[in-house]
Amino acid sequence: MKNKLEGHEEFIVSHTRREVMREFGVNYNYVNNFCHRKNIHPLAERPHCIMTDEMKAFLKDHTMKETASKFGVSYCWLAMQIRDHDLPHARHLASPEKLSTHSCKRTGEAHEMIRVLSETFTYAAIARVFGYSKERVRQICMEVSE
Repeated sequence: MKNKLEGHEEFIVSHTRREVMREFGVNYNYVNNFCHRKNIHPLAERPHCIMTDEMKAFLKDHTMKETASKFGVSYCWLAMQIRDHDLPHARHLASPEKLSTHSCKRTGEAHEMIRVLSETFTYAAIARVFGYSKERVRQICMEVSE
């Protein structure tokens, strides 16, 4: 039985494995095994995505997630392009409803609130909300009584 790819080595080295599959109606393993036995190397798969100037311009003002969804590319592919070509991009966009970056931890208001809340809630629950340890909440509550 003759191999379907026998005698077509010139075609194989000038095309990708997928193109050879379509042309001769065989599967990927069939092409791969033939190439391995004959020690011939088809072309590497061509990239289906290309970083365009429009994408680069959009990326400057938008996040990677927004850019990937607008241009229909995968997030991982876009991340790799940004890393490989050192492209500028917005890390995150500040939304208008975003909370203030000012921390209320070191304010007197936070300490007063903790003291009031300690009458109802456990130190552990208050500590989780404010980002303190249970011990620090206990210390704040004890400051008043001293």
